[in-house]
Amino acid sequence: MAETFADLGLRPELVAEAEAAGFAFPTPLQRAAMPVLRRGGNAVLHASEGAGVTAAYGLALLDRLAGEPAGAAAGGGAAIRAVDGERGERGERALQAVVLVPLDEAAARIAIFLARFARPLGLRVLALERDWPPVRTGADVLVAAPAALLEAIQKSLVKLDAVRAFVVHGASTMLSLIRREVLEDIANSMPREAQRVLTSGELSAAVEDYIERHVRRPLRFGGRAAEPAAAG
Repeated sequence: MAETFADLGLRPELVAEAEAAGFAFPTPLQRAAMPVLRRGGNAVLHASEGAGVTAAYGLALLDRLAGEPAGAAAGGGAAIRAVDGERGERGERALQAVVLVPLDEAAARIAIFLARFARPLGLRVLALERDWPPVRTGADVLVAAPAALLEAIQKSLVKLDAVRAFVVHGASTMLSLIRREVLEDIANSMPREAQRVLTSGELSAAVEDYIERHVRRPLRFGGRAAEPAAAG
């Protein structure tokens, strides 16, 4: 059994950053799910707050992307903000992963979390919100709420051709707040071969229906909140 993040096969840069962030050791969810996610497998993470869900898919996804070459240039555009504070030149990298979250506030929070681990790998994480001023830059990982992402897709501000992974974070909340057709349009816009990861605190009938239609043959992992001494 993996006792440390290094035991999970993560790159040394990620292990060092996890230790610097105070993550003493992986949670049970992370130990079970991260090897599958690193290999690009589809997965459903059914876990409560505090089980380490964001780190589980985030570190595994960044580890995977760091080992794969970026594709052709992706268009930057309006309402895209570089969380790492850098402005790259237009056309320097292609979008490789999308993390869909229920609300704009969550997009900024999760993007900031992921950016800390992305920087040592030379990857860039961006948050997307409506009505932000134009920024021309590239991204490896884009975090966005449904309305903002769909608007950017429809305006051709975000190119999805090279996306290798699509994460739906907080599916039960999202399905209760967002019109179903918005989520359907986004899911159907992703490349068919892209890795699909879904996280949810509740596996309602609506969530199971979404999984059935948009997450092909996923492996399922569950987890509870870590004890205070173990939580990173």
